[in-house]
Amino acid sequence: MQQVVGMTGPMGERGATLIGLLFWAVLLVLVAVLTAKIFPVYYEYWSVITAVRSQAQSTDSVASDKDVRDSLLKRFEVADVDHVEPEDIQVERDSENNLVIRVNYGRKVKLFGNMSACFDFSTQASTRQVDGT
Repeated sequence: MQQVVGMTGPMGERGATLIGLLFWAVLLVLVAVLTAKIFPVYYEYWSVITAVRSQAQSTDSVASDKDVRDSLLKRFEVADVDHVEPEDIQVERDSENNLVIRVNYGRKVKLFGNMSACFDFSTQASTRQVDGT
């Protein structure tokens, strides 16, 4: 009787199959494409947050709403923010006459075929200084 050394037969073989390799390759490509399409949207949103916060910190509460909006739009130009329109920006005063800047906007990104991803973003900042005590 001959003894079999090693693993043989369909149940004993190990290794990657072509189908398994293709599955992981397609999954990796899909994740890479989604990341490449979605990351710029969030990067722009982070730029919006930074611009709104810095505008709120550098603005006097006596500045006019139009001046604040115009200055913020200039900050968006410098930060390469292309998808925020002037009507997406609200400049208001709260009950203590502090300036409140709100930006609400949406983005629609075509993924592939007839599939798109829709994003709704909202951020706000105020000139009110919070006391640390």
